Amino acid sequence: YDSDATRQRIANILKEKMDGKEPYIWQLDVGEAMHMGLDSVVIAGTGAGKTLPFIMPVVLGGTVIIISPLNALQGDQVRRFEKYGLKAVDVNGQTWTESLAKKLERGEFDVILTSPEMCFEHAGFRALLSSGAFTKHLAAIIVDECHVIKTWGEKFRKSFSALGALRSFVPVGVPILATSATLTPSDVDDITKVLEINMETAFFLHRGNDRPNIAYAVKYIKSQLDFDALKEFFCATYEKPEDIPKIAIYIDRCLSTQIVTQRIRSWVPPELHGSIAYFHSHRNDRAKKITLDAFLRGDHRVLIATEAAGMGTDIPDITRVVQFGLPDSLSTWLQRAGRAGRDPNSIAEATLLAEASMFKKQKKRKKKGTGQEVQEATSSGQLDNGANEKKCSACLRAYIETKGCRQDVQDRHFQNPPRTIQTRKKEWLTSARDVLKKLRLDIKEREYLYSSLSADAILPDSVLGKLASKARLRTIEDIEKEINPPWLYARKHGEEVLSVLLTLD
Repeated sequence: YDSDATRQRIANILKEKMDGKEPYIWQLDVGEAMHMGLDSVVIAGTGAGKTLPFIMPVVLGGTVIIISPLNALQGDQVRRFEKYGLKAVDVNGQTWTESLAKKLERGEFDVILTSPEMCFEHAGFRALLSSGAFTKHLAAIIVDECHVIKTWGEKFRKSFSALGALRSFVPVGVPILATSATLTPSDVDDITKVLEINMETAFFLHRGNDRPNIAYAVKYIKSQLDFDALKEFFCATYEKPEDIPKIAIYIDRCLSTQIVTQRIRSWVPPELHGSIAYFHSHRNDRAKKITLDAFLRGDHRVLIATEAAGMGTDIPDITRVVQFGLPDSLSTWLQRAGRAGRDPNSIAEATLLAEASMFKKQKKRKKKGTGQEVQEATSSGQLDNGANEKKCSACLRAYIETKGCRQDVQDRHFQNPPRTIQTRKKEWLTSARDVLKKLRLDIKEREYLYSSLSADAILPDSVLGKLASKARLRTIEDIEKEINPPWLYARKHGEEVLSVLLTLD
């Protein structure tokens, strides 16, 4: 087995499909692990590139099945894979036909997206999974957004808790890849047990879930009916749809999504009401597809949604995510927040609006005649609007209430690997210098083509070397503080420099 040749072959094919963009080394690691038949678990932030390894077994001649939690997500991923020139299909109750079954058995598709329910409860597809004619081409089973095995499998979609049984349908040696942005060590234990993954022999990659291009904030609202708290995000003057920044607002109650939609429409001109839409599980599949497609295109600028929208979808231009009311966990919050700024070159914001009553200090009073201390009804956890009690997990409470850095709370909870490296060295430093040399040539051609300024004058070698080596630089202010003598063009081109280095890192 020639590892270098295999990786180079994968990289060359993908470069052709991605307009010259090369896969990251860690993505090739995951793809090669599947090629070698290793079960794998990958933890990486939303938008980090977890999806690309899914198709690496395909470019080597195999077929992959992707277990995807939502029909709307399946359709989005089909379109994404088709852009790579692959034959992809979503297999669910709405798309299943005898004609499709025959195409599947003949191996006409490279990527098959489906759900656990189709695998276990649909007689036709279940029979196909056990067919030797179908499975002889199968290279891997991928469980996307695998955290739902725990969050949904224990509650209302029991088929997720049975996914390990898929191994009995397919040939021995077909690997399973499980991916997520938010897995704690105990989540990994639970999920690998369900999927029958032996971590002693599996490939495990934990890249952390830090999203440095997202600015996180926590604010308090009066109650889960305090919808006017959202008005601060819609204070500008809007004349056309493009004036409204693309925003996703998450609310856990279906009815509330419709109420908020009407409330936000009242804050914008009537001709822009069509730019505000809602999405939840009670809408039919056609309505959900139309709404999500319109949001993807930018026809809808604001989407008010429950968890049913956005999971894993590739919408690169969401500039803000708002979570209205406490989510059920820190993982859920980070999953939703991570749908902002999926383009690593963009800067995005994620704001958690938490009910203030959940964080009031508990009052205690003595019960008459006993001296026993009891908590008053207004203590933490009782919503002030009289709605059903809502609970806040210890880790989410720590994240919200910390006086320090919330990223530190996040790192401890998920046991993220160290992320602050002071200095780039060796190959990393060489790569940083190379991308900056290319960037200064691009800047010269783009903005100073007819100027006497050379590329070296715009970004001198002495400055370039310091920018390349100092991995801790995150803002223009950092550049101005750390680079001496000063770089004259820091204010004009600093953001672009930081962006290409962030992408490289």
